[in-house]
Amino acid sequence: MGTHRSALKLIHTLSSPDRPGSRYAPKPIPPFFICSVFFIFTAFFILRFLWSPSLPFTFGRSPELDPSLPFHIHIDDVSNQNLTDFIPDQSVLKGSTIMPKMGNATAKAELGRATWKFMHTMTQRFPEHPTADERAALKAFIYLFSRLYPCGECAHHFQLLLKEYPPQTSSRNAASLHLCSLHNLVNERLGKPEYNCTSLAENYDCGCAHDPNEKPGDATSTISLLSEHLPS
Repeated sequence: MGTHRSALKLIHTLSSPDRPGSRYAPKPIPPFFICSVFFIFTAFFILRFLWSPSLPFTFGRSPELDPSLPFHIHIDDVSNQNLTDFIPDQSVLKGSTIMPKMGNATAKAELGRATWKFMHTMTQRFPEHPTADERAALKAFIYLFSRLYPCGECAHHFQLLLKEYPPQTSSRNAASLHLCSLHNLVNERLGKPEYNCTSLAENYDCGCAHDPNEKPGDATSTISLLSEHLPS
């Protein structure tokens, strides 16, 4: 019995893969094989994550809104919502000015000219018969503009004008003539000549394509309406 045990121990020792010099000793695993396995498993988990139906963002289809997130809007979902859904509340719209005073007179003048051109062009391109959403969007923009205008003291004066003469958004003519009247109030304060508001369409036409089916608005009735609220 002892002889058999000794023989088995000898056979086990000779055939052990850990024995130095044994032909059964394991070879080191190539690094390429380790890297391949790692990338395969990584790719598997990434694809599994992307195709998981329980996640808010999925691969190959429109994402679902996650109500637990504070702000989660995808571009495909914007068309299904009203513009007013994205307008801040009144405390944000009518807050105080944000920017500091602008001391460089040259920069202030250049900024003013560029801003009036942008604002007048915008109101000239505003729809003649805007929807409630479009009216709310323009009104919100004007109030936010009065807070964020880079010239702090200019923004403050513009806010004072808006308190006395709130934005008019019922039509293109109403919006453009209201802004022109505000422009002339600013010109009066700065000692500049009055601008002829009847020349808005000629001076601030962006050159965009016009809707051939759109009917021109009645500028006369709009001017009469605004004259009740704005100085001549």
